[in-house]
Amino acid sequence: MTAGDRGAGAAAPLEVVDDELGLMRRLLPLEGARILDVGCGDGGFARRLVSEAGAARVVGIDLPETLGPASEGVELLAGKAEALPVADGAFDVVAMMKSLHHVAPDRMDRALLEAARVLRMGGLLYVSEPVARGPFDAIMRIFHDEAEVRSLAQAALTRFTGLERQRRLAFLSPIRFGSFEEFKRRMMHLPTLTAPITADMHAAARAAYRAQSTKTGVFAALREVQVAVFQKP
Repeated sequence: MTAGDRGAGAAAPLEVVDDELGLMRRLLPLEGARILDVGCGDGGFARRLVSEAGAARVVGIDLPETLGPASEGVELLAGKAEALPVADGAFDVVAMMKSLHHVAPDRMDRALLEAARVLRMGGLLYVSEPVARGPFDAIMRIFHDEAEVRSLAQAALTRFTGLERQRRLAFLSPIRFGSFEEFKRRMMHLPTLTAPITADMHAAARAAYRAQSTKTGVFAALREVQVAVFQKP
């Protein structure tokens, strides 16, 4: 699949980005920066910000059950996006990597204001959010429909005035699974699932996967991701 597979009427093909960290390094001054990763999960991306992007210090925030071990230059703290347990003006960059839509809808505005609070003057907020459409999301929707919360996250970003908007862009992120078993292992045991997966959901997801995969069971697609970058004046 290529960017052109998004369909007729697209203004221009979107860039295919294999690794979002590379895009961030083009857009943000990460080297030597103090970075807050809001919704860091087990801290894997936070560690890459130090080891690959040269960040001086990264603090990751997420629910306690998702956090992994800390490492050199990386501190992981239990907390929520709408009540960050860090000081005012402590960070050069705040990153929300596909995490805003996991915040309760009535707290999304507060989460963005919290990000603004902890940025230094001139600091940057980077928010990355996947778009809920395409073949991958069609399968996911069977057992974990995030279309509404992702739309609400985009609406929160559109109305946010707590920082100056620097740019908004979109790219295509490749998704690949070698088999349904790999899809099941990676996507059907996520900590963000909001309800149990029933036998009927499992069967429907398997059928949808097979309909979109090759004869050898490989599923490959491009997923649109939208990015907003803000700056603290």
